[in-house]
Amino acid sequence: MRKMLLWAGLLVVSLGVPPSIAKVNIVTTTSSLAALAKAVGGDDVSVESLTKGSRDPHFAAAKPSMIRKIYDADLLLLTGADLEIAWLPAALRAGRNPRVQPGQPGHLDLSASVSLLEVSTGQVTRAMGDVHAKGNPHYLLDPRNGARAAAAIAARLEAIDPENADGYLV
Repeated sequence: MRKMLLWAGLLVVSLGVPPSIAKVNIVTTTSSLAALAKAVGGDDVSVESLTKGSRDPHFAAAKPSMIRKIYDADLLLLTGADLEIAWLPAALRAGRNPRVQPGQPGHLDLSASVSLLEVSTGQVTRAMGDVHAKGNPHYLLDPRNGARAAAAIAARLEAIDPENADGYLV
């Protein structure tokens, strides 16, 4: 009987953390989004940023540490508006995580949830300098866009983690 209980205990431990205790693993492209995700998700999420706040996310490079975070992620939050265009597609391919690929529930481009300014209407070339054709990706400087992004994060967390939906704050 003791051996049977020991084996049952080992089986439970080897299966990992029960779903009711597991946290949603969120990866963000910027530290600003990481802070917002943590505020919305609270204790039900773990959050890591792919870039440091002291670095310019325009010029990040896909690194092995990023790829590992993407591989483990349940939800990827990106600024969008092509801010991460130089490095995120390569990191996503290398990360090989089907949950966070574009078009999947674990991929959330927050630029689609906010009001973008400075959206170009004509042809955009490199000769024009630092012009964002899809709009200014620094939209979180407007607190109203912060609230819109937080609402989008909460809605997506509710969709992928309905068990904890009541805990996600907006």
